[in-house]
Amino acid sequence: MAGMQTWLKSSAFPLWLVFAVLLAVLFPQWVLSGGLMLAELSTKWGVWVIFFLLGLSLPLEQLSSGYKPLRLQIFVLSWNFIGFPLLVFGGVLLLGCWMPVDLKMGFGLLAIMPTTIASAVTFTQFSGGRVENAIVATVASNVLAVLVVPLLCVAYFQLGTAVAIPMLPLLVKISSLILLPLILGQVVRARFPGKSLRISLRSKPISQGIILFIVHVAFAKSVSAGDFGQLSVMTLVGLLGGVLMLLATVSCLTWWTSAWLRFERGSRIAVFYCASQKSIATGLPLSTAVLAALPQPMDSALILMPLILYHPLQLLLAGVVCGRIGSVELAVDHRALGL
Repeated sequence: MAGMQTWLKSSAFPLWLVFAVLLAVLFPQWVLSGGLMLAELSTKWGVWVIFFLLGLSLPLEQLSSGYKPLRLQIFVLSWNFIGFPLLVFGGVLLLGCWMPVDLKMGFGLLAIMPTTIASAVTFTQFSGGRVENAIVATVASNVLAVLVVPLLCVAYFQLGTAVAIPMLPLLVKISSLILLPLILGQVVRARFPGKSLRISLRSKPISQGIILFIVHVAFAKSVSAGDFGQLSVMTLVGLLGGVLMLLATVSCLTWWTSAWLRFERGSRIAVFYCASQKSIATGLPLSTAVLAALPQPMDSALILMPLILYHPLQLLLAGVVCGRIGSVELAVDHRALGL
């Protein structure tokens, strides 16, 4: 029950995502009425604000506690940036001939994104897991993502499209959109910790609103250009099936492989959520920044589709699993107390 209540509480944002996409499909001209350049400029400023707020809220000082066992953090990061990408890369090799290039790129972007922060920690807590492990794992994953995701994106795009991408101009653009505001946010947090904490506690609706705007602009551009309308129903059904299969496979593999390292149950629960989930709050701005910096424009709506679908589905699965794990924990506690 607690797990389902958690999911219902967290399902508002996925529903707003669906609304933003539907609004863009039905009325693409609304957001583009001020001009495509203005919409893209607003998107870039939105990404800047998101990473500034992320810099304000990231508790890097908590990395000094809760990191043990160290193999847990290595395990989570390995799944986030190695295991998940290898799994997706294998799937694209097997099924890629039936997928548009933009969707292949989308699955690649999904694969290299960091884990969630709020939902992974929340579901770990409701499942009786070690919250301190989850906090450190999620913070480490998102900090590392800012450094490695742009490089992995460039490598993946070059491999998938055979287009030469100049690295230095791309890194300069990405740094101005991601690293600069993130560092500035951390500087402000260190200088004004009290005010930064108050701002970060109220910043979630702002970040979510910007993400909704970015998604809406991406789909509006795609619909206006006629790209989104070229997708067949079978392609969309296959996309949904592929995301579901990927989520189920990663969830099972992370749970099974965590048993090999003999984590205690609380740490294993934290590993499950942190290793299998992907962040739309960090992932979508990262993707948008990389796409905006590419010399050759691509259909961002199709590229973002796997991440947009994966996000609500992982919350649904986490809500169900959280309830079952919580029930098991309660039964164990009762047996221990002789009730």
